[in-house]
Amino acid sequence: MRVCGCVIALLCSCFVLLAVAQVTNPSEVNALRAVKSSLSDPRKHLKNWNNGDPCKSHWNGVFCNNTVGADGYLHLEELRLLNMNLSGSLAPELGQLSHLLILLLSGNKLSGSLPDELGYLSKLDRLQVDQNYMSGPIPKSFVNLVNVKHLLFDSNNLSGYLPPEFSNLPNLRIIQFDNNNFRGTEIPASYGNISKLVKISLRNCSLQGEIPDFSRIRSLHYLDLSWNQLSGSIPSYRLSPNMTTIDLSDNQLSGSIPESFSDLPSLQKLSLENNLLTGSVPAILWNISFSTRARLKLDLRNNSLSNISGELNPPANVTLRLSAVIVEPRRMGIRKEILAAIITGAVASSVILSTTVMLLITRCLRHRDRPPSRRLSSSKITVKIDGVKAFTFKEMTLATRNFDSSTQLGRGGYGKVYRGILSDDTVVAIKRAEQGSLQGEKEFLTEIELLSRLHHRNLVSLVDIVMKKGSRYEMLVYEFMPNGTLRDWLCVKAKGSLSFGMRLQIALGSAKGILYLHNEAILPYSTETLKPPTYFWTPTLWLK
Repeated sequence: MRVCGCVIALLCSCFVLLAVAQVTNPSEVNALRAVKSSLSDPRKHLKNWNNGDPCKSHWNGVFCNNTVGADGYLHLEELRLLNMNLSGSLAPELGQLSHLLILLLSGNKLSGSLPDELGYLSKLDRLQVDQNYMSGPIPKSFVNLVNVKHLLFDSNNLSGYLPPEFSNLPNLRIIQFDNNNFRGTEIPASYGNISKLVKISLRNCSLQGEIPDFSRIRSLHYLDLSWNQLSGSIPSYRLSPNMTTIDLSDNQLSGSIPESFSDLPSLQKLSLENNLLTGSVPAILWNISFSTRARLKLDLRNNSLSNISGELNPPANVTLRLSAVIVEPRRMGIRKEILAAIITGAVASSVILSTTVMLLITRCLRHRDRPPSRRLSSSKITVKIDGVKAFTFKEMTLATRNFDSSTQLGRGGYGKVYRGILSDDTVVAIKRAEQGSLQGEKEFLTEIELLSRLHHRNLVSLVDIVMKKGSRYEMLVYEFMPNGTLRDWLCVKAKGSLSFGMRLQIALGSAKGILYLHNEAILPYSTETLKPPTYFWTPTLWLK
């Protein structure tokens, strides 16, 4: 009996230990609760944070290691709170998530300063706080993030200086701090020693001083220092042969264009426009040996360049922009026959382009007049959709009262747009496809993929997608803009009520959104259809 009692007691002890082991570390649970209490969550993305255990109950945005740690608890490894419309500040208790590898807070409305305590996360691999309203300096404690590879702080209002100690981070791959206000700050020369750096993007950061020497970083692919107040000459050192993008435009750079740019076989974009560069344009820039499939864009506009040293005969896969360059025919040695050929080619290209456009228009009109198909073919097209969840067709039916006409907001080329109210009382705009739509299935899936990868405070966010069982993607669900379009305010609702400040906000918001779509989005996005009916007002009169 005594032996049986001991065995039973031992088994009970094991079960108790196992039960304890299958819960999240209490300090991490308390840290998450502190994070939630410091945030405003209008869309209730974090509503399940009130119940259960973070790891076992799968709190939204929380990802854990399923292996029990040495302390007998489960631990958080990732916190992904992207594009949730969260506002408020970042709780210093984030520093208690000592096992955290990934912290993604992009595309929200977070404000305040970056907590010093984030520097305690020594295991952190990626820190992404871009596209928020964060202010203040980058904490000095961040130099302790010895395992970090990606630092993305772009599109905030950070100030202060760029920590030169970042050069001591041995694993750093990406520095992306675009669109901040490091006024009067120079780029630390020590950044030229970050040996594993792949991308450095400091666009529009109010930086001054000279460009450091990045030639020792042999892994560098992408360099964007545009829209600053950088001065001095462009370093003549040969950059990494892996370089694909060099953008030094819209600065105050002087001197000549280095010929070392010609020895970059992977280069796809070289932007030097809107500077104070002088001297000759070396034709060797476009007379380089690279794959016929490759494309190279050279933009040298709006400088004080005098002539071209060599022949103006770039290959077909090179786009060269030289407007505002003073061309001296004698010094260039361009014969009249060559100039005539250039003019003739331009005229011929215009004729071909016009003919092609007319053919495309005719084809589209014919396609539109065809009767719609009576069935929807099952799609074999697949897309990778990041950060977007999917609702059911039934949920959308309930949200719009079976797509009642009273909930219809408008109509577009793809179909009707409805106002819907989700089960958590979130109001959304639902774009529903129709048979015979001008937009085909492949185009619709492509739109989903593109929209899921666009995140900016001046762009309307894609919330969900809806797929009807046995068919293709049927609907897109966007955040709802209750104050209507810009056209409504300009033409109907508020004649004469837009102050100068509001009109300035309209111009700035539009410019920031277009700048992102053209230059900062993961994929380039066309803005040719932008017009007042496609701009919307948020509840706080922020333009999107």
